[in-house]
Amino acid sequence: MVNPESSLVTTAEITNRLEPEVQIEEPGRNGPLDLYQQFTEALIRSGKLRENELSRARRFAAQADDEPLSTLLVKLGMVSEKDVAEILSEVGGFFLTRTNDYPEVSPLAEKVSLRFLKQHKIVGIDDREDSVVLAMADPLNTYTIDAMSLACGKPVLPWVGIASEIESAIEKQMGAGKSQMDQLVDSLGGDREIDEDDVEHLKDLASEAPVIRMVNLIFQQALETKASDIHV
Repeated sequence: MVNPESSLVTTAEITNRLEPEVQIEEPGRNGPLDLYQQFTEALIRSGKLRENELSRARRFAAQADDEPLSTLLVKLGMVSEKDVAEILSEVGGFFLTRTNDYPEVSPLAEKVSLRFLKQHKIVGIDDREDSVVLAMADPLNTYTIDAMSLACGKPVLPWVGIASEIESAIEKQMGAGKSQMDQLVDSLGGDREIDEDDVEHLKDLASEAPVIRMVNLIFQQALETKASDIHV
């Protein structure tokens, strides 16, 4: 008789498959302790960060559970985004994403919310048969890796990218929540005559969940900007 519990896959097991050499995680940082430690040590060793600055950053980190240490160091002006990406690539063995590596069209399609990608600074690079390649500002964050793997239905191959370049790539790929519906509507905005196939395509898109997310995003953006009315 098969034990039901033996078929369950734990978060720790997923993490070990993604980073088999790392098993300890830093509390509150959602990432492997030894790699985060190597990251900060490499910054200090290279002269890009001082010990007293690291101590100050750790005090801030204790009050910001969801903020990666790498992001805090940049926000506090202690290191540059480029320094962070290069050191993460060095200590973690991650491929360092170049500017021309970012595709113009997102390989993630409608699989992940735009807000999540922006919040965690993640952008799709390639959707392969056996994995999805992502550029991440913090590829040590196993929480986001697990979440993206679940959303995409396949393992994640994390690359490291410069945060500002990732943000630019997200805007270039997806804009302000641009979806297939937006793209089709844009294509119909000129003088081209709308035919029956266009109408059927719009009907198909309107029946899909992404349209619901698009409408929700429109209302969300209206609330955030305190718009008095909405024009579609």
